[in-house]
Amino acid sequence: SNHRLLVMRGLSGGAVVVLYFYALAHIPAGEAGILYNVYPVVAVAMSLVIFKERPTIHLWLAILAASLGVAMVLSQGRLGLGFGRGQLAALAAAAFAATSANAIRAVRHTDNAATIFFFFCVAGLPVVLPFALTPWPGGTGAWALAVLMSLLAYAGQLLMSEAYGTLSVPEAAIWLQLLPIVQYLLAVPLLGERITLPGLAGVLVTVAGVAYGTVLGQRRRV
Repeated sequence: SNHRLLVMRGLSGGAVVVLYFYALAHIPAGEAGILYNVYPVVAVAMSLVIFKERPTIHLWLAILAASLGVAMVLSQGRLGLGFGRGQLAALAAAAFAATSANAIRAVRHTDNAATIFFFFCVAGLPVVLPFALTPWPGGTGAWALAVLMSLLAYAGQLLMSEAYGTLSVPEAAIWLQLLPIVQYLLAVPLLGERITLPGLAGVLVTVAGVAYGTVLGQRRRV
């Protein structure tokens, strides 16, 4: 029904993909992850203006605690942030991701998750298509991973859009902080990476923040 917001979500989503991949090509993954992961907080700030959503003090504390935990996980206690085109790209990706989050929240009043995902693919295609014109890799392994990634992303996009039908932007922001935590934990069995003490402490802080916000952060609904 709301074609303007649906197209906006598709364009901003395509911009997120391009900008974040550009950032990963120019700065370390941990630094890019920290800068990009400010988008749930930016989304909350936008929602204050767009939807007049007022997070409780418990919700603010939970968002701050979860963000701190994510920073601990990604930094591993040794990250020094600089400022260049890679950092700018990561911050721009965060801004577009926050825009997408609010667009999804707004359009869920009129359209379902499958419709939102369809417009994400159609409207986002012109943004990413020029970057697909370079030579593609060969081999069945790369294509198998690409298909698996596509299926997982498809499920993730639908579930996220569905969640915004019942959660406010601030409430969803807490749960979104679990994304880099899950990535960090999955990297142990899949990539052979090690868990460090700062990283483990960050995981505990993030989970505690999410639990705190889930239990005490919601306003009572009439």
